[in-house]
Amino acid sequence: MSDVSETTKTRPRSLVQRGRSWIRLFLGTLMIVSVAINFSNVIARYILQAPIFWAETIITYIMLWSAFIGAALITLDDKHLSIDLVASVFPRRSRSVVLACSAACLLAVALIVVPQSWQATEMLVRNDQRTAVEGLPLAIPNAALLVGFGLMALAGVYQLVAKVRQALSPHDDAAASMPPASSSESEAKKEAGY
Repeated sequence: MSDVSETTKTRPRSLVQRGRSWIRLFLGTLMIVSVAINFSNVIARYILQAPIFWAETIITYIMLWSAFIGAALITLDDKHLSIDLVASVFPRRSRSVVLACSAACLLAVALIVVPQSWQATEMLVRNDQRTAVEGLPLAIPNAALLVGFGLMALAGVYQLVAKVRQALSPHDDAAASMPPASSSESEAKKEAGY
């Protein structure tokens, strides 16, 4: 019975780890493509005197997608900029409740933005709106908002569940009064045998 529960507990974590790896790979690929396009445009513009007319628009699209997908990754890793001065003065259980409320607020914002982005993207697709020079669909950069906030909502659910579990865990306040270690610190401690 314990083997089944251990497998069940590790499966979502490994799914999250795989998702995190795929997102990082995708973001890295976008950055490499962006640098390659930019470098090619510099060569074409200043050496060949024939700039690539679509390069700047594509680089802008890539930056938008990178920013919003990166924001989802930051949400998944719980690395958003925050001021935890207030939360740090509370005992562990109360601090966990405050952090869970913070995660719930982030999730609420993402869930408000997703349907709005859906409507805007759908309108751009329906009207077939395109950029003036390149003729590229304007739905592409707008969809970055939809996908990014959709992924942030999924990551927000993950973080909210983790923070609620932490708030409900029976550990004593004295042992858990230290700030939580980041995932990389805890992974390093596991590997070192601590």
